[in-house]
Amino acid sequence: MNEHQNILVIGTGFISKNILGIQSRHNIKNLNIISLSRARDFQFSDKHITAEFNDQACLRKTLKEERITKIFLFLGPSFPSISNKNIISDINTYLISFIKLIENSLENNIKEITMLSSAGTVYGSSNVSIYQEDTLPFQENSYGVLLKTMENYLILASKTNSINYKILRLSNVFGLYHESEANGFINIAIRNTLKNIPVKIFSNNANKNYIFSKNLAEIFWKVFEKVNTNCILNIASDSNFSLLDLSLKIKEQLPNMITVSESQNITYDTIPPVVNNNKLKSLIDFKLTPIQDAIKETLKWEKANLK
Repeated sequence: MNEHQNILVIGTGFISKNILGIQSRHNIKNLNIISLSRARDFQFSDKHITAEFNDQACLRKTLKEERITKIFLFLGPSFPSISNKNIISDINTYLISFIKLIENSLENNIKEITMLSSAGTVYGSSNVSIYQEDTLPFQENSYGVLLKTMENYLILASKTNSINYKILRLSNVFGLYHESEANGFINIAIRNTLKNIPVKIFSNNANKNYIFSKNLAEIFWKVFEKVNTNCILNIASDSNFSLLDLSLKIKEQLPNMITVSESQNITYDTIPPVVNNNKLKSLIDFKLTPIQDAIKETLKWEKANLK
């Protein structure tokens, strides 16, 4: 990839910081990163623009003036657990804004959009085929429905116009730069234990896939460089654990961890199959950090950033 690329990154949260934080290590030449989010600044891009995702005037201006060639969408709707109560808000804030982003991209000859989606919620409780990405799933919460709809509109734009896509369906990401208090069991469990707060373990003991944020970042850039466009990929690890499994592993690092078992209404949640990475492994080589080492690194980061 030798051509000059101006990439607009929409969203500067936890995952964006991990991905863009290691971009310089990959030595991709002629890459200019412009970030856009409601944050006042962002240290991992060449230029930052403070704006909301639904600020269409700002987006159109940015695409044109910065001569954007590709877009990374690192922004998503509300969490699965509250999405069924936020359907209209999420549609107005994310879906409509995303469709307008596609329209603006076509007007400005954008070559490609890379979108982060969610493997756990998009697949629902469907069966696994040879490549899980080839299934036609049914989503079991509004979060998954909205993301699958966004995926569909992006694929439709590719079929009817000259824009390419990469849809990356993430499993449960944990690790560095995580600050959410509402989502992300591993980070929240470590953080609460450091504060001497009991950790809630819900009665649903289903296994789920977890991927370390540093592994996700490395995989992202390999996919960026080596995988052809118009693809859908699960970005997942080999690690599938229940909350009880994870609690025992965290307790090895933090013996003072106290867990409290609680019942939970999980009608919004999905049930296995577990997300797999078979298709990803068929396209690129990558190494995964052992779960205990990943928890150690996460603990180190949480200690350094404890508030």
